[in-house]
Amino acid sequence: MVEASGYMSVAGKGTGDCVGRFIAQAWRRSLLVVVATAWTVSYPEPARAIEEAQAAQGPPLNIALFVSSRGDVCYDTGEVAAVKRLATEEQERINRRGGVAGRPINVRIFDDERDEGRSIANMRAALADRNLLGMVGFTHSGRAKAVFSALGDDIRASGAPFLSEISVSSIFADHPNVFTTRASQDEERVPVMAAFTRAAGFSKPAFLGSADSVMSDAMRESLRNLLGENGLVADHRIRIVDGKPDATALTAAVADLASRAPDLIYLSVGSRGTPDAIAALKAAGRAAIGADIFLSEPAISACLGKSSRSLQWPLAQAGRTGAVQSMDL
Repeated sequence: MVEASGYMSVAGKGTGDCVGRFIAQAWRRSLLVVVATAWTVSYPEPARAIEEAQAAQGPPLNIALFVSSRGDVCYDTGEVAAVKRLATEEQERINRRGGVAGRPINVRIFDDERDEGRSIANMRAALADRNLLGMVGFTHSGRAKAVFSALGDDIRASGAPFLSEISVSSIFADHPNVFTTRASQDEERVPVMAAFTRAAGFSKPAFLGSADSVMSDAMRESLRNLLGENGLVADHRIRIVDGKPDATALTAAVADLASRAPDLIYLSVGSRGTPDAIAALKAAGRAAIGADIFLSEPAISACLGKSSRSLQWPLAQAGRTGAVQSMDL
């Protein structure tokens, strides 16, 4: 499994150029990996070195780059624009050096605008390309699951290397040509989280997640498997509406958590839902809820607009200082 490193370097610094620059650089590396992999698979024999001055010629080999822009926020993190710019720069650099076996590469950018139907249509269009060299992208587990459910057999049959950012590895487990730059939620992250729970001496963990979320469900199921059937003192999956937790469901979940007095809360309600959940838990008061919070995604701490350890709450256990826990898993 290929993993991107340094993810926590942007956590707690807010959104903006730092996030966009980091993600774009990671996707530039992904583009290079796809080109190198495709070269190895398609052209196993050593090729004569091509002088840098000799530009690539002939029909292009296409690389599908999947992005997900959003228009529902009042600011732009710059992620998609940075990805497009650096991908184009890398395409031009590779072509100046002779491309792949003398043929130029062409990066085709598919933007699903966070729409599941468009994600499927984009993948179908990419797979229909007779000059497809490889694919890069997909960061949302829910949309990725929909795409693999609809076109998984076609993705496998294409044989094209696909370097994704899917964090739930069970989605593509049966596809030898699909890889990820992300740590696996179900095979890597959650085992570390469970080990952390035991090593830190927490005895009453609880889960607060999203209903109908592939990533949140994977986290919950893995935690239950690793901590045991009765390992969670509370287990809440609340409905998400337009990226935000349903207010009634969130209020009820927080009230139940207060009655069960957990010492650690695994929070997995998405980047847009996390601030509302944090606010609701904080409003319940320290006397009601004295738990640490373990964020499901390290980068979610950036959406709080503060340091990932800035919300200090006392733990029920004596002698321990509480905090929002955000670990690079």
